[in-house]
Amino acid sequence: MKTSSGRRLHPLSFALVSLKFIKDAIIPVIVLIISNGARADAHTLWKIGPPVALGVAAIVSGLLHWLMFRYEVTDGQLKVWHGAIVRKKQFIPLERIQTVDLTEGLLHRMFGVVRLQVQTAGGKKPEAVFAAVTRAEAMELQRLLRPSSAATEAAEVVQTQRGGAAEAVQELSGQTAEAPDAGAAGSGAEREQMLPPAEPQLQMEGRQSRVSAHAPDMAPSRSYTISFRRLLLAGTTGGSIGVAVSLIGAAWSQLDDLFPNVKVYKYIADNFQLGMLPVLIAAVFLAAWLIAVVSSLLKFTGFTVYRVGDEVTIFRGLLERKQVKLALSRIQAIRIVEELIWQPFGLAAVHVESAGYGKQKGESTLLFPLLNRRELQTFLRDIAPAFESAVDVQLNPLPAAARPGYVLRLPLLFAAATAVASYFTLWGLLGIPVCLLLMLIGAISHKDGGWQTGERLLKLRFRRLTRTTVIAERSRIQSCDIEQNPLQVRRGLSVFRFVVASGMAGARFSLRGMRTEDAYAVVDWYRRRKTKTGKSAGSDVEHVSEPVVDGESGRFEPAHAEK
Repeated sequence: MKTSSGRRLHPLSFALVSLKFIKDAIIPVIVLIISNGARADAHTLWKIGPPVALGVAAIVSGLLHWLMFRYEVTDGQLKVWHGAIVRKKQFIPLERIQTVDLTEGLLHRMFGVVRLQVQTAGGKKPEAVFAAVTRAEAMELQRLLRPSSAATEAAEVVQTQRGGAAEAVQELSGQTAEAPDAGAAGSGAEREQMLPPAEPQLQMEGRQSRVSAHAPDMAPSRSYTISFRRLLLAGTTGGSIGVAVSLIGAAWSQLDDLFPNVKVYKYIADNFQLGMLPVLIAAVFLAAWLIAVVSSLLKFTGFTVYRVGDEVTIFRGLLERKQVKLALSRIQAIRIVEELIWQPFGLAAVHVESAGYGKQKGESTLLFPLLNRRELQTFLRDIAPAFESAVDVQLNPLPAAARPGYVLRLPLLFAAATAVASYFTLWGLLGIPVCLLLMLIGAISHKDGGWQTGERLLKLRFRRLTRTTVIAERSRIQSCDIEQNPLQVRRGLSVFRFVVASGMAGARFSLRGMRTEDAYAVVDWYRRRKTKTGKSAGSDVEHVSEPVVDGESGRFEPAHAEK
């Protein structure tokens, strides 16, 4: 809706902002009603007052937001005005905008609108949020907010005239000449249809969204969609089960506060029997498993990723359908995450560390929820080709001298705690199998750890409980450092750590137990990322040759600088 001072949001934003206000405030209001209104002598005001006040406040908040919110794109800036009591003005230069994300909830789909978020470099949260705009306005904003849109607009018009027939793209493990393991990757990603590079038509919950290509020569990559079987497997075996257990524990701790007249803890203590303990534990884990599966289905149903030129687009979500656009130039590192239960089956999830994209939610950096490791090289070749060459590179293992630090460090601390607990109760003996389990995990962590450097990529692998492989470009690494304690100094070992830009504080990755000379070799490799040149012809010039590959061992050998 256009006004004299800019565009206004769709009228549905009034209802959406009101509902969000209610959602954010509903839990405190419920606690207030239960804690005060459940008493027999409670005044009627405590029972009806909070809901009425919440409803009125929500309506006023939504109405003021819709009336006062204005935006326009002009003079190379996105200008946003909002706020009723305190009037705020935002002027965001187009060159600072990193991503423009779209979201469709149930109400959005019913009225044919979308929610749009604008993310800038280094932002921890979106700089601007448009609660509801029409799809046509959203596509127009995506085009205008792209810094290079003015330069490519003419090219897009020419490309649109070229047209072309739709091209069926085979699934991730399909029978193509480009996929080296075509027969081995059977049921990973489903088939997805893609249209000509000019204007690929992207399915968004049954409705067609038009997304212009960046340039005439930027053909879309293959499209990857997760199958329902793999989605269910990811939810069943992923790390979100632990989060669900934590949520159940937090809810359990609040039962007496929510139901003061019931006295839940006292009732359980009076009726609890030791034989009920296994049933209770099984019930908690079953509930956590169900929560994890449902959460995975809601977040990742229809997860689809593809690349057009230098921009990766991700669609995901069941009830709330989201579209995320991510520039390849902002990807700092690739993380390949293998949960403990996935490793026997060769499965992994792919994440990205991205500058300027922030980490409002963990899943925002997820590039694909579940892949077979044999599919990784083909997947990265299509989606993030700069990192594809390092997938199958052999790693330098950690030295044997580092094994005691992995196998004994935590078990010794836990064994001391077990001995103290066993002195007071026999239940403390349960710590013995835990110590043995920690030793086993430490041995596996030492075996899995490794590193390698190439011409422009650093590959690092480590394990806590989950095995993580990080691939980072040398030019994207912000800093490297080496840390040693007295025991490591005696053994010639160290902790190597590097940082890439991601969110506000950056993402840190470290590997314990590297040989000190190897750690310094990696730091030297990092320092050679730039060639020092003088300002005049007579100044000193330091020429640095890139690392070369030893043909016999296949190991990347650091080259020496020559002046």
